[in-house]
Amino acid sequence: MLENLYKSLIAVNSNDFNTCFYCGDDSVSEDYVPPIKQSKNHIHNIDADFLKVPSCSECSDFLKNNTSPYFSEHIEIAKQGIKKRYAKALHIFEVWNSKEASELDYSLQKSINAGLKLGEESYKRYKYKGFTYEVDGEKVNEDEAPQDEIYIFGELFYDFKDALDYASYTYQIPPQKLKKLLNESVNDFDAAIRKYQEELNKSLEKNNRRKQCLDIADKTLDVTLEEVNPSKLCLDISEEYGIPIDILDKKLGKTSASLTNKEIDKLIKTIQIEFFPEYRDFIFFIMGQGVNSAKTFASAYEKNKDCYERDDIPKKPSKVYQRSWKTISQDTKYYDGLNLDCDYILDSINYISYEMIKDHIEISQSDLKIFLRDNEIYSSSDYEVFLLEIDGYDSVNCFPEYVDSTLFDS
Repeated sequence: MLENLYKSLIAVNSNDFNTCFYCGDDSVSEDYVPPIKQSKNHIHNIDADFLKVPSCSECSDFLKNNTSPYFSEHIEIAKQGIKKRYAKALHIFEVWNSKEASELDYSLQKSINAGLKLGEESYKRYKYKGFTYEVDGEKVNEDEAPQDEIYIFGELFYDFKDALDYASYTYQIPPQKLKKLLNESVNDFDAAIRKYQEELNKSLEKNNRRKQCLDIADKTLDVTLEEVNPSKLCLDISEEYGIPIDILDKKLGKTSASLTNKEIDKLIKTIQIEFFPEYRDFIFFIMGQGVNSAKTFASAYEKNKDCYERDDIPKKPSKVYQRSWKTISQDTKYYDGLNLDCDYILDSINYISYEMIKDHIEISQSDLKIFLRDNEIYSSSDYEVFLLEIDGYDSVNCFPEYVDSTLFDS
């Protein structure tokens, strides 16, 4: 019988009896190396291991489609199975701690703590190094297998999470950002930290250059607007956006003809905020009206002018919201089909179009900064919670995995 080719891997110490060699859980079956169905193909392979290894049900499941005749490859496949199946819990365990979780509201705290518990269990299983065993009387001491060594600028660590926590705290790098850099740097902590510092310096230089440009623009604004006729410009705005001049005066609290040069520039930027609903509310309004094109909107506006004006709906929404009617129609159709029970997703409609979601286009840094401020997301930890909350929505693809600390309001 082919099964007679296999030798049993037997634990030497009683504490390891009935233990899965791959992860340390209770064993319930045996993993055959190579699988019995493949044994004929390896009878003449002198390097094939032909072992029966105690295994838990989950590791056996990870290995069921494996065809390798090598024990070392079975170990790696089982480890990768754990890593893949519990990726989210492992991520939470690596970048969160119980102290940070305790500062969240109850429902999120409960979710993060559950992730921490499962992540810790999964991490121990993933890092489990097996036990001392014998095969045909020959003893193999797995406890003496070399430990992983991780160096961070000369500091030695034997545990990835300890190293991650140390690097994140010491060099003030958000854990999620650090993990991404480590993936790009093949787990070289020194290289990842240097790369972060380079990116941070470039970001600071860019912000300084931008500030200098804005300072220059402020100094020249008075000169460039001196020859502008405030009264005429406000009349042009009134005509362009369909806002009666008396409403302009009323909502601004002053006569538009008396606006100063700088107030004219501010007026143009605040038209949408001062006079019309947010884009999100506009989308829901036209959903309710059954409007989804420029033609049907123009017709509905004329027929229900009083209703539209009462709700401050703009006569020319594509100009006000700076979106084409094609984009407005796509957004209306897309968001009408969602179960919108998440405030974050509701607010994101102001910044994220269906086209961005479809093409995985990230929200702009300027819009992201406003979004973070309006939703009271003030730190990397807050941002990670936010990403967890929107994980079930396609809009998550439009938000970056990490946020530079300069975007958070202090």
